[in-house]
This record gives sequence, structure tokens and C-alpha cells, in this order.
Amino acid sequence: MKRFTRLAAGVLAVLAITGASLAFAGNDLSDLIEQEKADMASVYKVCTQDLVLARKAGISFKANLLETSEDKTCHYMQLDSEDIVKLESFGFSIEPATSWIYQKLTALENLKKKVELDALTKSTTEELTTIPRYDCYETVEETLAQAQGIAVSYPNLATWMDIGDSWEKENALGGYDMMVLKLTNSAITGTKPILFINSAMHAREYATAPLVLNFANYLVENYGIDADATWILDYHEIHMLLHTNPDGRKMAETGLYWRKNTSTDYCGPTSTSRGADLNRNFTFGWNSAYGSSGYECDEDYRGPAPASEPETQAVEAYVRSIFDDNRGPDPTDPAPDDTSGIHLDIHSYSELVLWPWGSSSDTAPNGTQMQTLGRKFAYWNGYTPEQSIGLYPTDGTSDGVSYGELGVPAFTFELGTSFFQNCTTYTNTIVPDNMPALIYAAKVVRTPYITPSGPNTKDVTLSPSTAAPGSQVTITATVSDSDFNNSNGTEPTQNITEAEYYINTPPWETSPTPEAISMAASDGSFDETTEEVIAFIDTTGWDLGRYMILVRGTDVDNVKGAISAGYLTISEAGSEPIITSCDPSTGAIKERLNISVYGNNFDSGAIVDFGTNIRILDTTVVSDTQIDVGIRILRRAALGARDIIVTNSDGEYDVLTNGFWVTE
Repeated sequence: MKRFTRLAAGVLAVLAITGASLAFAGNDLSDLIEQEKADMASVYKVCTQDLVLARKAGISFKANLLETSEDKTCHYMQLDSEDIVKLESFGFSIEPATSWIYQKLTALENLKKKVELDALTKSTTEELTTIPRYDCYETVEETLAQAQGIAVSYPNLATWMDIGDSWEKENALGGYDMMVLKLTNSAITGTKPILFINSAMHAREYATAPLVLNFANYLVENYGIDADATWILDYHEIHMLLHTNPDGRKMAETGLYWRKNTSTDYCGPTSTSRGADLNRNFTFGWNSAYGSSGYECDEDYRGPAPASEPETQAVEAYVRSIFDDNRGPDPTDPAPDDTSGIHLDIHSYSELVLWPWGSSSDTAPNGTQMQTLGRKFAYWNGYTPEQSIGLYPTDGTSDGVSYGELGVPAFTFELGTSFFQNCTTYTNTIVPDNMPALIYAAKVVRTPYITPSGPNTKDVTLSPSTAAPGSQVTITATVSDSDFNNSNGTEPTQNITEAEYYINTPPWETSPTPEAISMAASDGSFDETTEEVIAFIDTTGWDLGRYMILVRGTDVDNVKGAISAGYLTISEAGSEPIITSCDPSTGAIKERLNISVYGNNFDSGAIVDFGTNIRILDTTVVSDTQIDVGIRILRRAALGARDIIVTNSDGEYDVLTNGFWVTE
């Protein structure tokens, strides 16, 4: 099938470009537009009222997919006659996308006129340094620079590593190094479980690399501030390949609807259909299930041989270097339950959480456990969890090396509702919905086949969070065995049987010996799938300083779930600082707020604390009587009154009771 080329969905973005700020000279882009226009006749509107069927068609025909209707019942796809027969056999109605094509042809013609005019008035082509109309997304260069900047700014937490070359770099045509950002606290040594995340394998999927970069920034910026971010980096490793297909992504940044890498070895060196689909090029299962194309110009062209592409080779080699081989050679051999590690491949779009197999409708040997973890991920981001088989199989995909070969659980997140996702949706929906899912992955990576079936701990609160020695501190949390997305099947749940907390040392450490301290059910008995738990900490004899309190629960099957943590500071209370008021007195979830805290004796510097799930972005001591704080209220923040605690550099503090409110 001669595929629909890449300008159509991105043409409006290109129209917004001023001057000649394109990676192509005017005549070259004009030629590309003509190719695009010639392929328009093969775009069809494919509809069904069966949303499950529509979702599966989106999985199987992802390479053909251009756009989906708002109600998700219709897809716009580029199809050949064979594709049409396949879809009709499942009951889809198919008709030429006349109105859609007309709109795109009009936009393409307008773009061509603009490009040709620019070619007459501009003698040089400027380098594209931003993504037109999508300023919320970093370019390839900006992404790499920010990630490298993290390694420079946080040398004890971050390492920037070259793991290979892109196709263009390997062939001396420019291109990029394949770079991985590794995050962990290097001061704590020993073997640590690894979460590996790669993104932007398909170039046109704008939201993917920025989300992962956002996650990296969250972890390092909150280390030492947020207890969960801190223990994750102390005891786990997060490895991020932000741009898996940097050459292709650079093409897509101009507004081109690019999917594959940019190899000129396939479909002609000047063709807009050149390249190989990296997510059909992996060694395990390559060309095994009629789930990819052998035609060079197709969007899902698998390449001439397994791992023929340098980008694929780099990913495979790196994954094998960080994960042990835990699975036997037989297709039915499961990995052991105590296998550690998780692989996340971040794609867009479709709002799905997927796991192996995609090449068969058979349940993978560890499929039940991956389903449990997938439903847990989908609880956080609200997506549909399901095995990655659609109407038809796929083969040669990225989970082949991690799960198929090595037995490490592998998942694909399909972000959002569009390849070129608008910035409002990205900022207000995709990031806040998916950050908790990524954090959860980082929490359970030690035993991902076991921990997700246990209860999750949330909303750890210490009251007060800063106390004098000998004070009684109340610790509360929510422990739930029901945090699953059951939109596509029902996950078994059990009652909670116990909860416990640890001070500074998590339960898997051996030195110093961790001590499990029991917590009680707030209502007096453990007899439900979700329990509010409580304990009272007597701090008599505690040294001054900050303590991490880690909480986890256990269900009736004796499975211990994911840990959440909070900080408790023990300090000598003094006469300073003194807090008198706060402005404003209300907040709104997800918004950045600028808060002024008033009082006296702030001149020596101070830290302001609003409690759990309120992120401090910046703090400025304006004067002896005023501190300005930029905050963001996370989606998980409990509604209601909050105490404000200001602690100075000597460890002295004051509390303004009910000084701040979190509201809807």
C-alpha cells in the first residue's frame, strides 16, 4: 500500500510558520506537498458504534490512522483495497472521507502558495528552533539540552549516557546521539531495580518525550522535598531514552506527519515515504504474525531484517545491558514472580495502557500479573487497560526484547487523543493524569509481578509535620486494595488486614535493620478493601532532624502493596519565626499559586510547608516580615484546611493553624 504522507494532520501547524523557517528549501517542500495531495484519494472514514471494535481497529491500523472523531466511533485512515476488505469483514462502514479530504487539500494548496512565495523572497532557510503552534513541547535539541542540564545541575542524581547513533548520525548525514538520562542517588550504592522508559519512537507523537522529560524534572526537583521522589531515587533507578527516533522527530517538528526513521535505503532517497517503522523492527517476533508490512513505502514497514536499524540496535543492546534474562526459551515459560524491572514505551494516541502479547490473542505467561499492573496504571491515568492485540496482530515491537526475551514486564502507554496534541490538553490533562502512573511504576519496579496486586498507600499525613522532641505526632494514611481501572474486566480485590510504618529505613534494606511499626484501622477494625489507618508517634528521645516515615499495607492474601512516605521534622520550637497571616486563603487544584506569608523574624531565611501534595516551586524571603512562595496543588491533595509551618535555618518554627485552604 502506498501510504498517505505526513503533511495532512500537521499542515495547519506549518501554515503558522513565518518566513522560511523550515528544514526544507521551498522547492523541496513544494514537491513534498504535491506528493501529499496525490495520495489524498486513499483516505476513508471508517465508523462503528461498537467502541471496543473501534478501539481495536485503532490498535491494528495505527500506522494508517490520521485522526479520530470526538466520540471515538469514526477513524480517518489511509487504506488500500485489502485494508477495506479486512475492516468491512468486522462490520465497519467505510466511505471516502470527502469533506475531510477537501479541507486538507485546501490547506495544502494554501501552504504550497505560501512556500513558493517564501522561496522567492528568502535566499536562505533558517533552522527550525521551535515547534510551530506547540510551544509546550521541546524540540529534539531542547530536550537533549535540558536532560544534559539535569545531569550537570544534579551530578549526584543524574548521569547522561550515549548508547548509540541515529540513522543519520551513523551515515554521516548529521543526526543525533541516542542519549539516556539515568536518575538515582549515586551516594547509595548496591543493586537497584530499574524502570526503563523510552519515548517518541514514532516521530509524530508530540506529547511523548515532553511527558518523560517532565517526569525527570519532577524527580530531581523534588528530591529532598517530596518524600516519595526522594526514596524512589535513593533505592531505585530510572532510565529514560527521551528520543528513540530523533531524526524522524526532527522531520515531524516542521509539521510533517512523520512516523518512521529517515533511512534513505527504503522507498527511495527522496521519497516522503522512506524509512523503517522502528516499532516493527525489533528482533523478538520480527515478521512472525503478519503484523507488519514488507513493502518499503508503508508506514509499518518492518525493515529488511530483524534490528536492521541503528536505533533499534541501540535500544536492544541497552535493554539487555540493564536487565537480567529471567525467561526461558519456550513461549510458555513465565518469568519468576520476583523478577524486578519495568519497561514503559510511551506512544500516542488512543488513551490506552497495553501489555503483551500483541502478536497473539493468547495470554502471555505472565499476562495475568501484567493485567493487574496495567489496570493499576489505568486507575491513575484513566485510560483503557487491555492486552495489545487489536483486530489483527502486530510483530517486532519494542516489548519483544524486554518481556519476550528477558521476562521484564513491558507496557505501552498511548497518550491522549491526537498525534499533534494541543498544548491545553497536554498541560491540563495528559501531564496531571499520567504523572501519578509514572510515579507508581517507579514505586513498584522492585517486584512488579507481586506488589501491584497488594493495597496501595495514599495521602500519608503527619500532624504536625514539624514537632518538638517529646511531642506526639499523628500519622494517617489511606490504604486501598481497590485502585484498579475495571473498565475492561474486573480485578480481584481483598480486604486490608494490616498497615505498618517504617522510620527512615524501607523494609527491603538490611542495614540498619528496618522496624515495622503497626498502625490501626481508624474505624477500629480491618474489614474493608479500603481503610483509613492511624498511628501515634511518641518522639521522646528523638534527635533533632528530619525523618522519613514510610507506610504500606497488606491484604488478606498477605500481599504487601506500594509504599508512600512523608517527612517529619523534629526541631526545638522557639519564639521565631512568628506567622500572623497568609494571602490568598484559598487555592485551586492544578493551578500555580503565588502565596504571601506574613509575620516577623524571617530575615535569616526560612522554609514554608503547606502539607502533603502541595509542591513548593520557589520561595523568596522578601523581607523580615514577608515570604513569597510559588506553589502547585497536586491532584491528589486532600480538600480542606491546611496548617502553614515556617521553619528557619536554626530549626525553629511556627504554625499558622488552618491558615490555607484547598478547594475545588
